[in-house]
Amino acid sequence: MRDYLVIIVSLFVSILLFHSCLSLEGHTQNSNGSKPHQVTLSVIEKQMFDAIDKNKSRLVKKYLKKGVDPEIVNSDGLSALELAKKYGNSTIISMIKFSIRKNRKNKASTLESEQIRKLKSENNFVGLEKFILEHPDSKYYEKALSCIVEIVEEKYKKNKLEKYIELYSRIPGISLYVPKDNYLYFIGPAKFEIYHLFDFLSYGLEQDDIEETIYQATGKYKKFSSSEIEWLKRKKMPKTLITALIHFDMIKKGKADYRIIDIINYKKNGMSDEELLPKILANGGMYHKLNKQEVAFLKKKGLSNDINQAISYHSLLNIGSETESIYSLSRRIKNGDPKSAIIADVKKSGGYYKYFNLIEKQKLKEIGFDDHLIYQMIKNTKKYDRQLKIAGNKKVDAYKKKHGIVYNNTVTNYKRNNNSASWQTSGNLPKSTETKKSGTADSIKKAVSNCIAQKLALKACGHIPWPGSLLCNSLARNKFPCVAGL
Repeated sequence: MRDYLVIIVSLFVSILLFHSCLSLEGHTQNSNGSKPHQVTLSVIEKQMFDAIDKNKSRLVKKYLKKGVDPEIVNSDGLSALELAKKYGNSTIISMIKFSIRKNRKNKASTLESEQIRKLKSENNFVGLEKFILEHPDSKYYEKALSCIVEIVEEKYKKNKLEKYIELYSRIPGISLYVPKDNYLYFIGPAKFEIYHLFDFLSYGLEQDDIEETIYQATGKYKKFSSSEIEWLKRKKMPKTLITALIHFDMIKKGKADYRIIDIINYKKNGMSDEELLPKILANGGMYHKLNKQEVAFLKKKGLSNDINQAISYHSLLNIGSETESIYSLSRRIKNGDPKSAIIADVKKSGGYYKYFNLIEKQKLKEIGFDDHLIYQMIKNTKKYDRQLKIAGNKKVDAYKKKHGIVYNNTVTNYKRNNNSASWQTSGNLPKSTETKKSGTADSIKKAVSNCIAQKLALKACGHIPWPGSLLCNSLARNKFPCVAGL
């Protein structure tokens, strides 16, 4: 009886153990019933894993280029990256990591493309806007913006502008995709765009006040074409404001406190030309040559011809010494001083001007300078340059003397005394015409030295009166024989 009980208990335990093994095997399987390491690889994928096993980086690179998924897993459950790390090949690891990043980026890009295509097909305005705000660096950011514009053009035909303004407040980049009939509304510095100017008009603000507000803006509008100006007129933009927009960039020219807009304000506050002109010329900021429309505009703003000239020729008028600058000379010409006296003063001053080009000469003539005065200024400049060169040579000579620098150049010097001349040579000249057999290079060097010395000596002989020059020439040729052709 006891034996039967033992047999029954052992059978029961065996059944329990078998059941537990079955349950464990079930847990090691995936949800679809397949084991995790039962992976079917293609031939090329197997070849890539073999290449990783054998540390053949060139083959791995080749297979990755052919499009093998860098995130595949082999039959042992190891990914390509894990296998590479196992063998520690840094080159293969780097290649696989790069391929994984690239692969994931391409997948994300494809998903974004599909997402935008779906949102556009559904006319999902909110979804597109959300995508733009959440993915500012996306490859398809611009595509999403253009899709929004298409939806606005289709769905909001009666109130397109209002919708664009609403979007612009959240997505400023939308202004680049707004169609031609509305894009000008969004031109201008922040909070001073053209649509804001129309708002100011609708609020009943005075045109002069709006114009002053425009000039306070920091930023740029644009160089308006004739068609754009016509568009502004059709939209009933006042002429005063159109003119302000056209000349906005011009009046911002100049440097701190003496921009053209500042000069206009100084004139409004009662500052005289005599006070303003020196300050304009002393200002380091560059202006530009005003055209006729700009001159007319500035005259209406109260600027005189003298100030307009100072602005137009700012860089040119500052040239010269303080007392004889082109500006001070132009004032003297305007006051009717004799040209001869002005030229004499320029010559006496010895001031440095510049070598004027044709355009600058034309500008000088426009403000009353004649050819004689321009020539004298250029002559002064040449003289000043010569003096600088002489002074520079003296400094160089002094430096050589101080540091004992000597150059053994073959040079012939000569001195003239009364009607006779004696010449002497300085440097290491050859003492005889006998050529020594010291190699081809040495003989060529001596021959060249002889030719140079003879040429210089003959030049010196030319200063001696005839018939002494004949004797001198003969001696020079004998002393320094030169082979023909050198």
